[in-house]
Amino acid sequence: MNTDFSTKELLQAFDNVKKPQTFLNTTFFSVTEKFVTEKVEVQYRKGGRAMAPIVSPLLPGKVSQMPGYEVSEYKPATLKPARLITAADLQKASFGENVYSTRSPEERHAEMLAKNWIDMQDEIQRRLEYMSRQVLFDGKIDVIGDGVTDVIDFGFKNKVALSGDDVWSNYASDGNGGYVVDPIEDIEDWRIDVLRDGGGVPNVLILAPDVAKVFMGHPAVKEKLESRRNEYMAVKPEFVSGGVMYLGQLSSGLELYTYNEWVEAVAVDEFGNETKEQQALIPEGQILLASTNMQGKTAFGAVSLFNSDGIAETYEAEWVPRMIANIETGSSMKQELISNPLIVPDNINGWLTAKVIDGQ
Repeated sequence: MNTDFSTKELLQAFDNVKKPQTFLNTTFFSVTEKFVTEKVEVQYRKGGRAMAPIVSPLLPGKVSQMPGYEVSEYKPATLKPARLITAADLQKASFGENVYSTRSPEERHAEMLAKNWIDMQDEIQRRLEYMSRQVLFDGKIDVIGDGVTDVIDFGFKNKVALSGDDVWSNYASDGNGGYVVDPIEDIEDWRIDVLRDGGGVPNVLILAPDVAKVFMGHPAVKEKLESRRNEYMAVKPEFVSGGVMYLGQLSSGLELYTYNEWVEAVAVDEFGNETKEQQALIPEGQILLASTNMQGKTAFGAVSLFNSDGIAETYEAEWVPRMIANIETGSSMKQELISNPLIVPDNINGWLTAKVIDGQ
């Protein structure tokens, strides 16, 4: 079986590969844009509610201020997961393979290549999911890696932080037959806030797992669920896909989900020391109120490489696979999957985050 492919041949094969699905990136940054240069255009706006000016029919039109667009260029940092296959690897039985297997080294090589491509795609997709999480909850992307430290700040302001008696974990009665806190009323108020700021109507609420438990257990919510007419919320919990659970729908049409997924991220302290830690993709104690109609995009800068003849080639693609053999020894080969992505929101006023219970 032939496993000696050029980058162009590998790209053609990857065009037919189904991209791994992720929740945040697929839902809110589904528009894909590939650039012919290494730099990508970063263009986003702040929604507004300006009205057309009134003038006499005898007067010329009045020039209105353009909506708040921000346009710039940015060269994304490169993602480049790699795998090394040695000649010795081809002689050993792989995981799950019978030690007495009669498979040839060529067959093992082909299987290793395929598995490595899939694993590296998953790693890149997890990075895109984490970048999507950073944009949605922080309004910025921290670009930290080997030889690069940068911050891309989109100026996101729609953040709420409840405290004291206002947190959703406060189940206390108000003494008048109601409760000090009503999470559903908070949600509907925040929907109006997003709409007023020109962000459209949110139609989805994503809760961190700890928030979902507190929300579903809140007596104000439970009473509305138990109302005879069930006019406030229809509950039908079911798993949708990896880590995503659909909880139900409010009478206003807002769909509720919880998302149980983590990534291994690098944290940097004030002294520049790096440590790896598991980070939840929905931060503890927080919720995301957004719309599936958001036109956020995942942009990809072009990848430039030298081919085997020493000629520079530029690829306009989401990811570019490459195989590099050790010519001197012939004992190993490296696989690389290269991508220059950037997550770009469309309307920075289009969503809201809130910290609703005490936590990390």
